[in-house]
Amino acid sequence: MPHPKQTQKYLRQQKPYETKDPVNLSSFGKMVHAPLGYIVLGQGGDKAADCNNGFFVRHDDEWDWLRSF
Repeated sequence: MPHPKQTQKYLRQQKPYETKDPVNLSSFGKMVHAPLGYIVLGQGGDKAADCNNGFFVRHDDEWDWLRSF
């Protein structure tokens, strides 16, 4: 398949936002460094100029950690 002859830049940018009700990371106790994939599974895709990602954890407290990190 040949490359497109005409392309266009999309300059739209999504505004950042703060996490709703973040959990203090120290409340999880002692932490160790590990690859993110050891705790979180992910899936990603794209739709034109947008990208979407899904993250999956095994336990509820891991989700609280991930969204507060």
